[in-house]
Amino acid sequence: FIRDAVSIVEKCDAAIRRVSEVSAGTRETLTLGYLAGPSKGLLPQAIASFLKERPDITLNLVSLEVDEVLEALDSGRIDVGLTSSFNNSAVLSERYGWRPLFSDEVVLITKKSHPLAERDAVSVYDLVGETFVCPAPQFMKRDHEKISQILDPIRGKVQLHRVMHDLESIPLVLASGDYVQLGFKHFERKFGPRFAYVPLTGCSNMRSHIGLAWRKERESQAILSFAKALAEASDQGRTTPRA
Repeated sequence: FIRDAVSIVEKCDAAIRRVSEVSAGTRETLTLGYLAGPSKGLLPQAIASFLKERPDITLNLVSLEVDEVLEALDSGRIDVGLTSSFNNSAVLSERYGWRPLFSDEVVLITKKSHPLAERDAVSVYDLVGETFVCPAPQFMKRDHEKISQILDPIRGKVQLHRVMHDLESIPLVLASGDYVQLGFKHFERKFGPRFAYVPLTGCSNMRSHIGLAWRKERESQAILSFAKALAEASDQGRTTPRA
């Protein structure tokens, strides 16, 4: 009974202390910007583990598009960003701390009923005559420019519809017709098994990593602790069979 009473008192004291810290503005905060695609099945476990280890931290979450993450880090809007190294690897190595979590690659995404869905891999020349859904001009601008270079050898032999305004619109558009998309393997985490994710062959620099980035000069123990929790959650996700 005494042990339980002491535990209750300690928890009450800790709760009172946290409220006082927040009221006084002295409680440390950490703001995470994240990509919705690779976060599913990863962030909940990492956040729970981190807050258990660091209950003194207030964690704020901000959903961002891939083009926004590094800008948000530079401006100080966020402290850490869950993002992709695709089209960013040189910049990441120069100015940012970087903790890679899992590998990623550009893939062909389509409905499972599409003739290319059963292929083990496709080349760019297998895509002649296809209709691609692509990001609207304001969405994924940098990545779209890079990915669209893949289609240069067959330019004029495919149709491009720039109708995607956010990540949520991708599966809706793909499901509405006989379309394909050049996207990322990590989209499978969000869109699930209703689509096929077919690797591309004969294309260079299509592999990348999903990881956690932060400005080197702002590195802190809180950032490193969160990076560790995220890496552990990612490792456990790779060894746990999906339902």
